[in-house]
Amino acid sequence: MLTPSGLHFGQAPFDALWQDALGGPVMAAALHLMQALTAKHQPLTGAQP
Repeated sequence: MLTPSGLHFGQAPFDALWQDALGGPVMAAALHLMQALTAKHQPLTGAQP
């Protein structure tokens, strides 16, 4: 995470991050952001994988 005081990194099992007082809200915000981005995704016509 980029903050005014520099980069900060956290590492833990996924369930522990969800239950953490600081990590939980960050994980929830990231989930909502990814859901919004994928909902907006429109495949290009004629695009090949």
